[in-house]
Amino acid sequence: MGKKIDLVGQTFGEWTVLSDSGKRMGGFILWDCRCSCGRVVSVIGSNLRRGLTSSCGLCKNVYGLGENDIGAENSCPYYQTWKRVLERTISPTRDKVYPSYVGVTLFEGWLKLSSFKAWMETKNWLNLDIDKDLLVPGSKQYSPTTCTFVPEKINLLLGTSDGKRGVYPLGVSLHNNGVNKYISRCSGKYLGLYATAEEAHKAWQVQKSKDLVEAVEWWQFDCNVNHSFNQTISENLFKLSAKIGKDVANGVETGLLRV
Repeated sequence: MGKKIDLVGQTFGEWTVLSDSGKRMGGFILWDCRCSCGRVVSVIGSNLRRGLTSSCGLCKNVYGLGENDIGAENSCPYYQTWKRVLERTISPTRDKVYPSYVGVTLFEGWLKLSSFKAWMETKNWLNLDIDKDLLVPGSKQYSPTTCTFVPEKINLLLGTSDGKRGVYPLGVSLHNNGVNKYISRCSGKYLGLYATAEEAHKAWQVQKSKDLVEAVEWWQFDCNVNHSFNQTISENLFKLSAKIGKDVANGVETGLLRV
């Protein structure tokens, strides 16, 4: 077990850490924290340090700008989804915790939970993920016109693992200093080791183009998820698959997962 980090006296969003509660959850220390509204709650220390919690959820102020104007509790699904959106847009620790979301903004009306809830109630959202850039490719804003709800499998299709691959092309990372030192992966699937980054990237391109088509077909025909099928998104993903296929044929790098 690592050395205990004393958080007493530190502030995280609306929380001020009072003391070690003496409680443990899954091996993690729970700290007694006072929210700016006065409520005292035991909070997991790692959640505080990673910016995954910033208030008790019962007060109005969330990340300094968001307003829980309906008094929703942490267990409210509308609040939980809204809070995740705020974490990726206005949280003070956003750039550190979610570096791939740097530059992503929030529709001003959604600063109020009541407004977000009214929009979410018009959507089919149960067991689905909110997404901001499949409906409108390249979107950098969470808003009523750019967001929708999709299955997790669809939501993860455009992940690029920037933190892991560093300077290498999409799907490629450095494995070792041997002859075949570049590893290629697509959506967590191991594709092999290659002598050059270009060869590894090509393997990723071929697999990603195939995965996009198969994912759309799964979404459209699987009875467990096809109730959420979106024709516009499916067409965008088919176009992206075709674009990647064209990149392979022309021997060029796919720089962005965007139509």
